[in-house]
Amino acid sequence: MKDKKNISLIITIVIIFTIVFYNIFLVLISGHNENSALSVWGNKAYVITTESMKPTIKKGYLIIVRESKQGYEINDIITFKRNGEYITHRIVGKDDEQYRVKGDANDYEDEEPVFENEIEGKIVFKIPVIGIIVEKLDNVLYILILIIIVSTIIMHKKRRGRKSIIRRMKKEDADEAFREKEKTEIKETKKKN
Repeated sequence: MKDKKNISLIITIVIIFTIVFYNIFLVLISGHNENSALSVWGNKAYVITTESMKPTIKKGYLIIVRESKQGYEINDIITFKRNGEYITHRIVGKDDEQYRVKGDANDYEDEEPVFENEIEGKIVFKIPVIGIIVEKLDNVLYILILIIIVSTIIMHKKRRGRKSIIRRMKKEDADEAFREKEKTEIKETKKKN
């Protein structure tokens, strides 16, 4: 039972580790192209730097957006590029090829409509706090250090888990050998009697 818990914990850590570093990778490569964020498997990542979408999306969130093949509807949260900045707001109205948008924390709609060709995509996933970490880890050296630390922790836990399993197996083998020896002794005692 404990083995299953250890394996489950390791799998969970690996999944979380993979998701976090996939998103960090997305943000880092997205930030290196000023014309448009780079896409990995159709996903683009952005770090939210304002409170305009609070409480739905707070400053420091990492968001993953994907271009929608079905188009965009009222209430979709989209990321678009305007004057060299990426903005994430909710669609509150639609007129032909243009959308009216507004930040959830804002009192008024944005003055200018958003055109379909300005839209980077709609939000498919959001992760709290990771954006803050990514901003702090803008330097590749810090990212490498973090990867080494997390990898070391995971490997240490795996090794400790393996040692624990080996000790338990040795103990079980010793217990089994002891039981067999007792059975043999009991049989020999019965034969003598």
